[in-house]
Amino acid sequence: GIMFKKRALTYWKEFLSLKAFSMEFLVLLAFLALFFIWLNLHAILPADAEGNLYTTEHVWADTPFHVSLINSFIYRDNFPATYPILVNAPLGYPFLVDFHTAALIKGGLTLRQGIMVSNILLQVPLFLLIYLIARELGGSRRAGLLASFIFLFLGNFGFFLAFKDISSSGGLLSWLGNLPWGYTGSSLGVESRESAGVGLYLGNPTYLFFMPRRAVTFGVAASLTLILILLKLVKSREKSLLQGGFETHPYISGRASYLPFIAAGLLLGLLPRIHTYSFLVMTLFTGFVLVTRPLWRYLPHQPGPAV
Repeated sequence: GIMFKKRALTYWKEFLSLKAFSMEFLVLLAFLALFFIWLNLHAILPADAEGNLYTTEHVWADTPFHVSLINSFIYRDNFPATYPILVNAPLGYPFLVDFHTAALIKGGLTLRQGIMVSNILLQVPLFLLIYLIARELGGSRRAGLLASFIFLFLGNFGFFLAFKDISSSGGLLSWLGNLPWGYTGSSLGVESRESAGVGLYLGNPTYLFFMPRRAVTFGVAASLTLILILLKLVKSREKSLLQGGFETHPYISGRASYLPFIAAGLLLGLLPRIHTYSFLVMTLFTGFVLVTRPLWRYLPHQPGPAV
């Protein structure tokens, strides 16, 4: 068993090109861990002096529902799962992220700690996966770092309107100390859409989705993992075809060739209980890849992985 685990770990490190962690990867890992620890400490149910709990802006429906679902797994015999807010209605919502949090709380964490730990365990790998995918596509570690930081701090064209406000505020420091409105879609006294003069509501994905909408975080992380596996398989398969054979690459021949396909199948099979929209998108994406790329040629040579 130990030897099998060691071989499997070695295989996946080689498969993901992680034979030696680069300094850029380790720096990004440390930065993301510290950043999301800080963000969750400040945004996930901190209490004020009177004991009031606070969280991010976009939680009017998400957080109360997630907390009720988490508590239903902790304090009730909620199997088969039903909606805690709809009596005896079968649970159709993708619940795995809340089930994971409930397991952490049953293990001794508080509600806030459980939510924070499960958030961080999904948020940090999500942006590391963006790094790995961009590095694979761009062939550069710098491309991976740039993609991760752009996606983390992604905004919109609201920053064009900031220059006028900086001038009218009397300077950069004065403007930073008293922002007149939210330039990425949030509201600070005045509605951003009114200030921008447009009807669009565009915001930062971390702020709008990866903090309050927990199933989205799990779904995107699982989808990026599936994309990375398929990307590595496609590139390995094309390399093998260029070399003129099916036995030239370890990822497409022998018993080891089953591993990435099993992982991809498990991820796709679990996605309906992780995040429904991610499942729909990845079903179309995976079908497109298998039809249009050389992976379909596994069938006559490697029927096990193909299935």
